Amino acid sequence: MIDFSRPIRFRGTHAAYVQYLCTERKKKREGGVNIYSRVMDAYLAAVIIGLKYGRTAVANDDVVPVSEIFGETEENKGKNITSSEIMAETVHSEQVRLNYLYRLVMLCEDERGLSDEEKIANAFKSEGNQKKIDENIELMNKFARGGVEILYDRFRGLAGDDMEIAMNQIELFDEVSGYESEEDDEIDY
Repeated sequence: MIDFSRPIRFRGTHAAYVQYLCTERKKKREGGVNIYSRVMDAYLAAVIIGLKYGRTAVANDDVVPVSEIFGETEENKGKNITSSEIMAETVHSEQVRLNYLYRLVMLCEDERGLSDEEKIANAFKSEGNQKKIDENIELMNKFARGGVEILYDRFRGLAGDDMEIAMNQIELFDEVSGYESEEDDEIDY
């Protein structure tokens, strides 16, 4: 089992997007969509979304004005977002899920042009090679950043519209799971 014990940090634009998607200390953020109660939950979902759509993103250190993401209010005037961190304790407590996700990413990724044998080795035989593990986790993080971009694009502008947020969540779940509604199955004669 891979030892996930280091904090996970979103920086710059990705930190702003994650904050838009998540509550803050279990309280709704005004101007956000609040679909995840923890940054860890957003991370887990974003890895899957990024992998499903083959989207990765490089980390950046942009300074994002809070008002750019959450709207202009007196409270956030002049404030910036630079990072959003998942604490080491939380990462460690999610080891089982993170290891499952790690193996899934290693087996399904096509970013590096690896053979099936190399993918299997990355998924199940890299545990003794810290350099390889670090490279693989960085790939996982790239998928998470790409997934966060997709999620933000999907939910941008929906703050306060709970029905539209719920409909978008259902639609996204259906897309990711491959579910087709009866409307999609209708045949014209």
